[in-house]
Amino acid sequence: MLTTCPECRTTFRVVREQLESRRGLVRCGYCRAVFNAYDTLLPEFEAPLSAAVDENPPADIPIDGLPPEAVVEPVVEPTPAEPAAIPEADEEPMPHETHGPEPADDDTFAVLGGEIPRLDAYRPEPDSPLPMLRPDETPDAILLSDLPTRDRIEPERRLWKPVLFGLLSLLLALTLLGQLAYWLRGPIVEWLPEARPTFEQACRNLDCRIPLSRQLEQIKVESSALESDPEQPNRVKLKVDFSNRSQVVQAWPCFILRLSDLRGSSLARRVFWPKDYLPKTKRESAGMAAMSEMEFQLDLDLGGLSAAGYEVKPLYP
Repeated sequence: MLTTCPECRTTFRVVREQLESRRGLVRCGYCRAVFNAYDTLLPEFEAPLSAAVDENPPADIPIDGLPPEAVVEPVVEPTPAEPAAIPEADEEPMPHETHGPEPADDDTFAVLGGEIPRLDAYRPEPDSPLPMLRPDETPDAILLSDLPTRDRIEPERRLWKPVLFGLLSLLLALTLLGQLAYWLRGPIVEWLPEARPTFEQACRNLDCRIPLSRQLEQIKVESSALESDPEQPNRVKLKVDFSNRSQVVQAWPCFILRLSDLRGSSLARRVFWPKDYLPKTKRESAGMAAMSEMEFQLDLDLGGLSAAGYEVKPLYP
């Protein structure tokens, strides 16, 4: 099949499979224009002959007075696909008969010689020659991969999709990190004490509280005593001296008091919360300062228990 470029009128040979795979879009190898080959598609046997027909035939010329040699018959060359058949000459050719007009005498040619114009003047103007293509621009060298595809024609329409997906992914990642920092703010501050001011500022805006560190192994009971009152045998006084050996502020611990008999069996047990032993000058929410020590005393009523021993241990609920 043949197609013609609408810009430079150059004719090319194309293949139907290539046109179907590219929706008919081709690029001219001469002027580089892109066009739809289906608009100018012609069968291959019609294109060469149709281009040679002149739309403005010459004016009629009286042929009667012309010599027989002036009549030119068109010669049609056989196409490669259908070679002209050459008949075998099995008998002598017939003598050629001339059907043209009788040759005129010399007087006739003398009279008409100055009046009949040359036949060259009535030849149609030849069409402008087709532009010559360089070897690398022949139809065989036209690469269909260079033709614009949908991805190249509409790059700007699809550019916003990866940008939007990237922004959404970044927003989701930041949201996830914020939620993790909110729920793990206590361990983060405990592991990184320098981040406490930042988290405290954020919690003031979010109406939240940073939990204090609870490293029980850093709370040590330095000394303790359980003294009875001679005047009141049922009443005793508990004295506890403890310290925070951690490098960070810790929550105030609870203390558990266990009373035992002579055999070491447990008689009673009681838990003391920070509000039970802290003085009014100290706030429970402020926590116990790093590397600090604290002492408290509590008056207890044992009732009818006759305890032979006791044990005081810190704990975090």
